Amino acid sequence: MKKFNLYSTLILIVFSVITLSCSKENTEDLNETQNIKTESKNYIPPTISDADIEIGCEGGCDEEGKACILIISTTTQIGECRCAGSCSFYMRQMGKSNYKEIKEEALEDFTYLIRKEYGLDEVGVRKIVFKEENDTEAAFFEFYLPDVKQVQTMLWLKTNSQNKSLGGKKIYSCAGSCDDESKTCRERFYMREGRVECTCEGSCSLTVYEEEEITPPRP
Repeated sequence: MKKFNLYSTLILIVFSVITLSCSKENTEDLNETQNIKTESKNYIPPTISDADIEIGCEGGCDEEGKACILIISTTTQIGECRCAGSCSFYMRQMGKSNYKEIKEEALEDFTYLIRKEYGLDEVGVRKIVFKEENDTEAAFFEFYLPDVKQVQTMLWLKTNSQNKSLGGKKIYSCAGSCDDESKTCRERFYMREGRVECTCEGSCSLTVYEEEEITPPRP
């Protein structure tokens, strides 16, 4: 079982593993394979196809019925690849070689929103993809909710624009079903245009969380 602080991992682009004992309370369902719709692990989200960095867990679990996913605390942002076997943390740098820092802000906002909206102490994450271009930072989260088979997605965006109407940060979430069953309801981001839409027609609809809704309160 591997546990690590995602902040230091992301900021330094260094992976360190500390083996610790841990509790399985309130987390058993997060690893159950029957609750997970499997997709190719090489899948790159349509929102950020030329990502800079991708992180997650990969490999297999010795225990039958368990899935190799990254489980993140919504209060401490500490993540674990929580199963015995070949399951281990990975980080792939696929974009700009000088892209050295990822702010902890995206992870803080995502976990805060998950805790507030769903009341979860932990969230099972399939992967997190990061991208930076011009004055925009983006983070794409693929995650699972208890008793929901299909992967869920959220897109975090922060624009450092001098124009206050364009600047700031938001989280976008598409949810629902697609009329075309071959498609998946998720977010699509046109980075150069600064436009976000859902990937299909049907009951799939877009929810936008404003900065004041996703920013954790400070002491």
